[in-house]
Amino acid sequence: MATEINVLEHKGNEVIQEDFTRLNQTFITPIDPEDIHNLSSALDNVLDGIEDTVHRMVSYRINPIPANLVTLTEIVAACAKAERSLRLH
Repeated sequence: MATEINVLEHKGNEVIQEDFTRLNQTFITPIDPEDIHNLSSALDNVLDGIEDTVHRMVSYRINPIPANLVTLTEIVAACAKAERSLRLH
């Protein structure tokens, strides 16, 4: 599980870096450039937090995963899916 999260975090970092690169190359953006930068930075912080959490869970051998943590994860996943759905349309 930790390895998969690590891979996804690195892919997320690549997407965020691409966003910053494209932002610096684009004169006119559909959203204020500062908002795009802030959103990308916040997303990077979320990804880093998820990765840190997984590493701590592995280090402390948290097993089974508490039910309230599973619920929180499901909520975060649903939000990510909703955002992705909005971005695709």
